[in-house]
Amino acid sequence: MNTPIFTDDLLCKELSPQPFSNLHYRTALKRLGYTLLEFDTEIRYFIIPPSEAKRLGLPIYIYYDLDTLVDKGYLSPDSVKAFARMLKQAQSGRNFIRGNIMLGRGKGVYIWFECNMFSFINNPCILIAVKNIHKDYEKKLGMRREMQYHQILLSSVMQIYKLNISKDIIIDDHCDCTKKFGFEPTSCYSEKINQLALTAAHPDDGKNILKVLSQENIINTFEQGETEIVVEFRMAEPGKAYIWVKLTLNLLCEPDTADIIGVATIKNIERRKKREVEMRNLAELDSLCNIYNHGTVKQLITNFLENEEGKSNIHALLIIDVDDFKKINDTYGHLVGDNLLIEAALRTQRLSRSSDIFGRAGGDEFIMLLKNISALSNATRKAAEINKAISSLRFDDFPSLSVSASIGISLYPSHSTSFEELFLKADTALYRAKLRGKNSFVLYDEGETPDITLQYIKLPK
Repeated sequence: MNTPIFTDDLLCKELSPQPFSNLHYRTALKRLGYTLLEFDTEIRYFIIPPSEAKRLGLPIYIYYDLDTLVDKGYLSPDSVKAFARMLKQAQSGRNFIRGNIMLGRGKGVYIWFECNMFSFINNPCILIAVKNIHKDYEKKLGMRREMQYHQILLSSVMQIYKLNISKDIIIDDHCDCTKKFGFEPTSCYSEKINQLALTAAHPDDGKNILKVLSQENIINTFEQGETEIVVEFRMAEPGKAYIWVKLTLNLLCEPDTADIIGVATIKNIERRKKREVEMRNLAELDSLCNIYNHGTVKQLITNFLENEEGKSNIHALLIIDVDDFKKINDTYGHLVGDNLLIEAALRTQRLSRSSDIFGRAGGDEFIMLLKNISALSNATRKAAEINKAISSLRFDDFPSLSVSASIGISLYPSHSTSFEELFLKADTALYRAKLRGKNSFVLYDEGETPDITLQYIKLPK
């Protein structure tokens, strides 16, 4: 509700103030430099002494409505909640309330005032004493902002920047990045971020840096109530290795200009990242062969077959099984058996491409997904190479030990489009290779019977 402000003589007579009996109290406050006014809780009007109203250029009577006070420029929007809370406490019977609020004279310019409210028993009026503290309070706020900056700076171990995001400028640069990273000198924030993303950051991280740390994204994030942005990426000085760093951008609002001020710190998190990799490896890698374990390789293949690249090409799933592994373990011991699996995994991995997925299915079995094969011969040729590599394994202490492997192959999408079915059909083909004498590979055939496997290749020992 926007109730108008009345100043006519008739209303002034009707709203004659009820003076407080404690004249000495009023006198003391005036001598201390306070401006006094009253708030009548029954009629909900602020009553300003005529002499003070004339001096300040304000009406004697002002109706209490927060929207009106803000619209008329008497109360800063930033102080609405604080002022309303203080007045509510005074009306509820609290004897004394003190706070700092921003008041104006209706011209859109606000200054800080110390505001004191006094309530008295059996008196509907609340005495309000205000005092201009703008200069001192601004200094205090400035010191508080500097303390905030200081606390932020203390947490940094590498680089520090103070930024004006709204104006897209760098205020302070506590790191000589121009020399350290070969940047071109600039005080423009956006240009500095471009240099960071394109010159110092890892090529795989640059795009994300430009997106997260763009001026537009920072402003949007701050307007949504967020005051911190964190991005982790790899960066390096010229000629040095990349290290993981964490950039934390703390955002503050400058009261005088309403500009968004940012303090960015860059910290070295290489140790933490290494620990994370170690923990992830424990979860994802096979502890013996140091390749993907069954759960990880299954998830990676499933995810790949569900994305656009997986759906639009031909792939081959290979299950590789070391022949007679139990017999080797029983005859030569588990240490020899473990070394055999490690060497078989190492040789097979060397034959895979970086884009392929390779891991241990468990026991003496391995899984490989050959991505984007152009012909069936790509899969059969790779299987033959794996057979040859494993069968060439030799152990000096056991010259009589002969090693070979059997391989089952299924194709995506002709045999199936899911990992589970592809695995089952490759396993069926593997079983056929075992029945045919081992040291061979078999391509799954939908028309095979218990006695017939059409795609069967027996390799010489």
